[in-house]
Amino acid sequence: MSKTSNRSYIVWRNMKRRCINPFDSAYPNYGGRGISVCDRWMSFENFLADMGERPPGLTIERIDNEQGYSPENCRWASIKEQLRNQRRNRKIEHLGVTMIMADWAEAVGIKADTLAKRLERMGPQRALTPGLLRKKWKHGTRAGYEYHGCRCFECTQSNNARHRLQRAKRKERKL
Repeated sequence: MSKTSNRSYIVWRNMKRRCINPFDSAYPNYGGRGISVCDRWMSFENFLADMGERPPGLTIERIDNEQGYSPENCRWASIKEQLRNQRRNRKIEHLGVTMIMADWAEAVGIKADTLAKRLERMGPQRALTPGLLRKKWKHGTRAGYEYHGCRCFECTQSNNARHRLQRAKRKERKL
């Protein structure tokens, strides 16, 4: 396999380019903000000796995004792991634990978008309390018919029965 077709070589070349070349489109987010490649890794052979071949489906990740590329700060990681290690991720502290919003959403059992909306309306204490989450509505309930506009047979029957019961109670009070 030639050097230029090797997956690890391509990762190494791109890593150097975005840190060193001011004309690279990614330079402002890397070299432009002080991210550098350690002297040892300026040689591909040293990079390969430290990191090994790139495993399929993984890419190089800096563990601490504020530090440069070096053996002690890099690892092979999946896209999901890399997305959880971005500068733009919102970190939330709750009960002495700090995690990014995606991890909190997973822990609480809701979507990250839902958690983001909850955090806009209330503080982390309330937004991350699972007991305060609205239960998913079911067919055959008032919520299904009135709030969600479901007109299936079950929801309609339930709504009609509820209204019959209310009419009967009003009739009793009049007597």
